[in-house]
Amino acid sequence: MKIHSNATMRPDIVPGATLPDYELTDQNGKRRKLSDLQGPDPLILLLSRGAFCPKDRRQMEGLLQLHREMDVGYCRLATITTDNLIETNELRAGIGAPWPFLSDPGRKVQKDLDIAEYTDPTHNPMIPHTFVLEPGLVVYKIYNGYWFFGRPTVEELRIDLRAVLKKCRPDWDISQPALRELWQKGEKARFYPYGKTYAEVFANQDSPGDEKRSGKIDILHQISIRASPQRVLAAVTTEHGLRSWWTASCTVKPELGFVNVFRFDGGNVEFHFRVDEQTPRRIGWTCVRAPKVPDEWVDTRLTFDLTPNDGQTKLRFGHRGWRSIEGAYADCNTVWGELMHRLASQAEGKPTQPYFSG
Repeated sequence: MKIHSNATMRPDIVPGATLPDYELTDQNGKRRKLSDLQGPDPLILLLSRGAFCPKDRRQMEGLLQLHREMDVGYCRLATITTDNLIETNELRAGIGAPWPFLSDPGRKVQKDLDIAEYTDPTHNPMIPHTFVLEPGLVVYKIYNGYWFFGRPTVEELRIDLRAVLKKCRPDWDISQPALRELWQKGEKARFYPYGKTYAEVFANQDSPGDEKRSGKIDILHQISIRASPQRVLAAVTTEHGLRSWWTASCTVKPELGFVNVFRFDGGNVEFHFRVDEQTPRRIGWTCVRAPKVPDEWVDTRLTFDLTPNDGQTKLRFGHRGWRSIEGAYADCNTVWGELMHRLASQAEGKPTQPYFSG
């Protein structure tokens, strides 16, 4: 996969890499992360010069019809502009765009990606780019739009989305005998909507994954681990790793759509987590409903974000989307803190025991 560009961008931002999860202000004045806007779906991300640029306006006008297709195809679209909040809203309203716009007048993205358009010191915009992102903000393709015809056509984006969806939708080809067998057994978590009800899907369609807007609460922990990201990844995605620090009884595969099962209290309690994101730098699981799964865990998400840091790995863990701080929330917060230290010891090669016997 080649980058459709001859311009310089930060050298690590290439197909297969993970785009930084920028947090910016949306058109409503709310702070939003890219991962919140993306949820578990493919995302087309436009980096825009701003309202002054007729090329940007024309590109986004051309995407209005595609966005209607993306809505029914469960894909997402977002724009980042260097305009202030008022200008961002004027641009969005003038185009008639229903998708979210993020305002970045401080040029956080421009500076971080090293894409300042130095030929326009008056506006100091960023070089326009179009990113096609797999779930987990994984870069699939990058288009450089300095010249208008360097930008993707609607048809090129359709082809890109098809390729990404084939990779991330475990039920893309339902004619496979193995999928038919799972359906007949009643194992439907590998089929859209992947363990959720359609009511839950449509309730979150405008802002998937945005717990702040829905009033939900997150458990967050961060720890530095003296091990490579590869070792930490193995600790959180393999049965051997997870049985060393979490529970001795689990069935796990690092495979999109697979439902990992973790057993507790002699098998009387289980947590079923569907794998939604699986990249070298980010893991995302969603708890799905099953007979032995506590109700308050259903639809919560576990996220593991790994960042290399001076020979170590910074792990940022989240148990996201709790509906209340009552019930098991406080106990789980405490236990996750202990589990993070056990996870670190396992990745560092130290002797460890699982917190739960299964």
